[in-house]
Amino acid sequence: MQTTDVIDVTFASVEEAVRILHSVAHYTPVLTSCQLNALTGTRIILKREIFQRVGAFRFRGAYHAIARLVSLQPSCVFVAISSGNHGQGFAPACRLQGAIAHVVMPKPFSAMKHRAVLGYGAQVHMVENRSCTDARLRELVDGYQAVVVQTYSHPFVIAGQAMVMVVSIKLPISTSCWLQSTVEACFPVSVSWHRHSYHAWPSLPVSQPAPWMRWTRSS
Repeated sequence: MQTTDVIDVTFASVEEAVRILHSVAHYTPVLTSCQLNALTGTRIILKREIFQRVGAFRFRGAYHAIARLVSLQPSCVFVAISSGNHGQGFAPACRLQGAIAHVVMPKPFSAMKHRAVLGYGAQVHMVENRSCTDARLRELVDGYQAVVVQTYSHPFVIAGQAMVMVVSIKLPISTSCWLQSTVEACFPVSVSWHRHSYHAWPSLPVSQPAPWMRWTRSS
């Protein structure tokens, strides 16, 4: 399901995510480590997202994606593929916004995470392995007119998860090397960073999914 179309996740979209999640996401502490600073030769900031809702930063991306999608089109049925934290963040994100969540969960998966996704109100569709996920996803999209929220490549998910960086440090940063090290070492954010870029916030290219994996429902 590869395509050549590219869209951008901009700093403005990340700022919008900060606004949307301002009173929704939990405050999580920021720590530093002298040992990591010494090992890397730069300043490292640790964002303790274990204290976030569902215990992971994935809630930020999922909630932002659902909030933006609900405001853009009439469908309130969403589907995602996840055996882990994306599903755990996706399920309560839908429930909090009055949407229906379907999670395609390929084996193997943690029984604890499976129970958590069910507990947050999602409908779970177990499949034998990841090679079976696309077929089940297509069935749900066709059967429920569901909108797909990709784990890694959806631009709204990326913007929501990238807000971790914005709420942790003050931009602009004088050296992109410092920011690069901070992001890669400490923030599990699904973004592609240009290692040698000296812009404070480069445009982040994101590949679009196959046409049937709708982000918005057609009329």
